[in-house]
Amino acid sequence: MLQRLVSPAADNPNATLPVGRDAETVALLRRRDQQGLRQLLADHGGMVRERLVRRFFPQLDHSEIDEALSKALHQVWLSVQNYDPAEGTLRSWFAVIAQRSASKVLARRRPNWLQLSDQLDEEAEPLARGGLQTLATHDLLHDTSACIDLLPVLQREILRADFAVRGTADSEQLATRFGTTPTTIYAARSQGLRSLRAMLQRSGHRIDPTQPVDQTTPLRAETG
Repeated sequence: MLQRLVSPAADNPNATLPVGRDAETVALLRRRDQQGLRQLLADHGGMVRERLVRRFFPQLDHSEIDEALSKALHQVWLSVQNYDPAEGTLRSWFAVIAQRSASKVLARRRPNWLQLSDQLDEEAEPLARGGLQTLATHDLLHDTSACIDLLPVLQREILRADFAVRGTADSEQLATRFGTTPTTIYAARSQGLRSLRAMLQRSGHRIDPTQPVDQTTPLRAETG
């Protein structure tokens, strides 16, 4: 069984990977160095697996999800030469492959434990270019929600209220609800948005600073 190696940056939007870490991982993979797979799993495996659980559990049990992740690692090994960082982050690319792998496992219903294939150089399957763009949006929505959960209570609840109305919630009503003033609501909203943008950028998203944050019409980002 492949040991699960998860770094803090894999699951905590506040954590950051060292500068150039993903580029190093890709370079290792392209040199056919399995250390690249270990780094990919350590840095992004936790978040990608969590998304598989959210999307496929309980239709897939945890052993089947591990199987899907294992097969996705194998596919990464086979197709890394096709990865283009201009189209999305390494995590988004990995997540696209993992979700497709999980869909296949769901169709077959064959549980297996997470393992690294001994036949690493079999022919790779093509990955549709549009899939990465779609996953980038899904990743951004997921990470926005995860980052909001880390904000202080007032900032978190204000942004949730904003997202619920797909715009800006009434500040006077929020002030009454939380026993404070509209001025405090304005300040907390502004600080919450700044913190949210910073966390998303640390998670690998390149956010347009001029665009409003909206969880249902997501931030425009160059990568997922």
